[in-house]
Amino acid sequence: MRGNNRVRNHVLSLALPIVFEQIAILLLGIINTIMVGRLGKEAVAAVGNVDMISRCIFPLFAGLATGGTILIAHSIGKEHKEEACDIAKQALYSGIILSIVVTIVLLITRNPILHLLFGDVEASVMNLAKPYFKITILSYPFMFIYYVANGVMRGSGETKTPLKVTIIMNIVSAVLSYFFIYGLNMHVIGIDIDLAGLGVKGAAIGITVARACGALINVFILLKGKRRIRILQWKKWNIRFDIFSKILRLGIPYGMEQFAMQTGKLMLQVLITGMGTVAIAANTLGMSIMSLCITLGYGFNLAAVTLTGQSIGAGKPEEANTYTKEILKINLFTLSCISILIIIFVPHLLSIYTNDKEVIACGTTIIRIYALSQPFLAIVQVLTGSLRGAGDTKYPMFTTLIGVWFFRVLFGYILGVLFDLGINGIWIAMNIDLIIRAILYMIRYRKGGWRKIWIEENI
Repeated sequence: MRGNNRVRNHVLSLALPIVFEQIAILLLGIINTIMVGRLGKEAVAAVGNVDMISRCIFPLFAGLATGGTILIAHSIGKEHKEEACDIAKQALYSGIILSIVVTIVLLITRNPILHLLFGDVEASVMNLAKPYFKITILSYPFMFIYYVANGVMRGSGETKTPLKVTIIMNIVSAVLSYFFIYGLNMHVIGIDIDLAGLGVKGAAIGITVARACGALINVFILLKGKRRIRILQWKKWNIRFDIFSKILRLGIPYGMEQFAMQTGKLMLQVLITGMGTVAIAANTLGMSIMSLCITLGYGFNLAAVTLTGQSIGAGKPEEANTYTKEILKINLFTLSCISILIIIFVPHLLSIYTNDKEVIACGTTIIRIYALSQPFLAIVQVLTGSLRGAGDTKYPMFTTLIGVWFFRVLFGYILGVLFDLGINGIWIAMNIDLIIRAILYMIRYRKGGWRKIWIEENI
C-alpha cells in the first residue's frame, strides 16, 4: 500500500502542475472565445476557422519540442545533466530558425490559404478572419519558444515553473484582450482615456502580446539557470548533428501525428463550413467546452512521457509500467467524472458563450455525443504518452493517421453528408476514431515491445 501511495504521490506531484498549466492554457482560449462570442456568431466562426489553421501549424514546433523533451528525460534518468542542457540548446535554437521561416511563408500566403479552405463562408466571416489570421501569425515564433522551453523543463521533471509562466501569460492576455476588444473609456487623475474597441483584431493583439511575454519569461528562466536545465554559452551555437538527428528521429513522428490530427480536424471544419454559420459556431463552442477533457488528459499524457522517459533512461522499464498504470487510473476517473457533469450541464455552459438558441441547441447535442467517448480518450492520451517516452513514436503516428483520416474524415463525410446527419454525424465519427485507437494502443502496450525500443535503436 505504501508503495502504491508513493507512486501516486510522485505521479501527482509531477502531473498536477502540468494539468493546471494546461487548464490555464485552456482558460486563455475560453476567455478569448467568450469575449469574442459577445461580438456575434460571425466573429466566433471567424476565430474558430483561423484557430483551426493555427493548430495545424503548431505540430511543426511541437515535434521538435517533444523530441527534446524525450531526450532530456532520458538524459536526466541517466544523470547526464550537461548532455540534457546541450539538447535543450539545440532544440531551442533550431526551432527558432524554423519558426521564423514558417512565419514569413504564412504571412505571404495567408489570404490564399483562407480562401482555399473557407471560401464558402459568408463574406462577413471572411472579412473578420483575414486580419485575425495576419496578427496571430506574428505570434508563432513566440509560441514556439514557449512550447519548447516548457518541454525542456518538463523533461527534467520541473513542472511548477511552466505553470507559473502560463498563469502570468493568461492574466496578460485576459486583461489586454478585454481592452483591445471592447475599448476603454475612463477618467483617471484628470485625464480622459477614450480608446475605441478593435473587436476581433483586439483579440488577436491581446493573444500575440501575451504569447510574447510567455516566451520572453521562459527564455530568461533558461538563461538564468536556477532550474535543473539551463542554456549554456547562449551566444555560441554550433549545430550538433548527432543530437539534432535524435531530436528529429523522435520529434518528426510526433509532429506528423499531430499534423495528421489537426489537418483532419481542419478537413472536418471545411465540411462543417458548408453546413452553415450555426453549425460552425456550435462546433467552435463545442470544441472549446470539450477541450476541458482533452486538456486535462493532455496533462497526464505529458506526465507519462516524462516519467516513462526517465525510467527507461535509468534502465527501469518495470517502474515505467507502474507509473503508466497509475496515471491511466487517475485519468480514466477524472475524465469520466467531468464527462458526466458536462452531459448534465452543457446547455448552461453554452449559454455563457452565446445567447443564440440555435447554436445552444446544436452545441448541446454534439457535446453530449462526444462526452460518451471520453474514457477511450483517457486511454489514448496516457498510452501514447508512455509509448513516446520509451521512444516508440512511429506507432502512434501511423495509428493517428489512419484513425483521423479514415474514421474521422471519411466516416464524418459518409455520416454527415451522405447520410445527411449533418454535424451530428461528424461528431459520431470522432467517437468511432477514439474507440478504435484506444483498442489498438492497449494491444500495442500489452505486447511490451516498447521496453526494448530505446536500447535496440541505441539512440
